[in-house]
Amino acid sequence: MDIKLNSTKIKDLRNQHAWTQNQLADVSGLSLRTIQRIESNGSSSIESAKSLAAVFEIKVEDIKNHKYNLFKQKAMIASTFMLLILSGLFLLPANVQPIMVDLVLLSENKELANVQLLNEENKSSEMIVTNEIKIEVKSEITHDKKIKISTWLYNISKGRHTLLATPTVITEHQQTAEIRFDQYVLFLTPNL
Repeated sequence: MDIKLNSTKIKDLRNQHAWTQNQLADVSGLSLRTIQRIESNGSSSIESAKSLAAVFEIKVEDIKNHKYNLFKQKAMIASTFMLLILSGLFLLPANVQPIMVDLVLLSENKELANVQLLNEENKSSEMIVTNEIKIEVKSEITHDKKIKISTWLYNISKGRHTLLATPTVITEHQQTAEIRFDQYVLFLTPNL
């Protein structure tokens, strides 16, 4: 694995010892071409860097080109991050899709709500009707391409959430399902 060394610092250390490139090659056990390459562009193997550090009696960290290594580290982090984002996009299940659910709530033949809920598959959506009823809806597409709609119906009057019913229906695209509880009738029509 190559690392980048501070070529200016290597030259300065060699000059402080009054060595030529040949002499540095001899005392470090490296070839003249390796010394020339390191002093030219800083490119070095870890082993060569260790040899130079030993000759100069310093740590490898003292001769590394920290700006280059920091840049390389940031570039690797950025490319890893982009790879994770892209792989996440491709790993999403193909059948995850939003389901629009037309919801009509009646009480004693009086319409209390007539809305459309955009329901992301396997996530619940909720709505409050007339400060008395809260309806939570969760829809999913079954393996046989039908639509399963789970509901939680709450009475929220008097400051409490009282669960009234938890009916689940299985229907098809644009086919209305009917749920009755207490004096209420709930009609659910999914649209893909």
